Amino acid sequence: MRIVSLALFADPAGKEKRDYAKHLPAAIRAHHAWYAGWTLRIHATERALEIPYGAALRELERRGLLELAVSDPPRTPAEGKLWRLQPLWDERTRIVAPRDLDAIATPRERAVVDAWEASGEIACVIHDHPQHNGLMGGTTAYRSADMRGLLGAMDLRGLVNAGRQAVAKRGRMYGSHDDWSDQNVLNYCVRPLLPRLTVFAIEPDDAADAKRRIHDEPTWTWNTVADWGASPAGTLPPGSPLVRAMNDLAPCIGAVRGSEAPRMLYDLARGHMPWCRDALAEIAAVEAETWRR
Repeated sequence: MRIVSLALFADPAGKEKRDYAKHLPAAIRAHHAWYAGWTLRIHATERALEIPYGAALRELERRGLLELAVSDPPRTPAEGKLWRLQPLWDERTRIVAPRDLDAIATPRERAVVDAWEASGEIACVIHDHPQHNGLMGGTTAYRSADMRGLLGAMDLRGLVNAGRQAVAKRGRMYGSHDDWSDQNVLNYCVRPLLPRLTVFAIEPDDAADAKRRIHDEPTWTWNTVADWGASPAGTLPPGSPLVRAMNDLAPCIGAVRGSEAPRMLYDLARGHMPWCRDALAEIAAVEAETWRR
């Protein structure tokens, strides 16, 4: 099983993730368009599922269009973000790709993940923006069995605790509004375990060249991010206008252009995407019945 893993939670201060949750309708459509055959697993708290879209999520799970993994509230936002790694310890999984709620999948991103999967490497990270650095929480993919071997007896709670201790002792590697972000945990506790890390970076670009000089690490393998016309095999022809429009919805991973426009584009375009047309139609039907807007 290959999993795209998301997290939906209210932070310990009580702030609901409504701004992120608004991306769910488009994110679910994009998943079925470009990650057909992969499982979409959303880690959530009961409180987070009280959002207006919560009933739709439960019905979509009932129909087999996604999975919900309900957890107790996280102690910190960083812990909630690290939930996305939980499928690594599920022995049924082969690959786990953690993503942000606002990181709507694109054909370009899937083409990058396919290139990494074909390489046989354990992990990859996508750096398609100059501000992307290190091992990031929502732009990675991992081979589950290899990662379990590297982590040994450490489970997710152990990783969270190790990360908190590392940040307390060594300070933050990356700036964040959190005292210890998930990115700090990953770079202190996971990145050193990886024998190699495949990085898909902006190229050719001065920012990418500068990043290579800063992160001149022998265990990093640099690759070119697929161009704007890239699409996964068996979908639309590379370079087609629709592929370019879908790629343009997110100029870089995690930077989607709004929430309503992507949802509407997928609904309008589903007739041109036979491999996911039925799934997209079913998602729209569920929303019509359950979504309290």
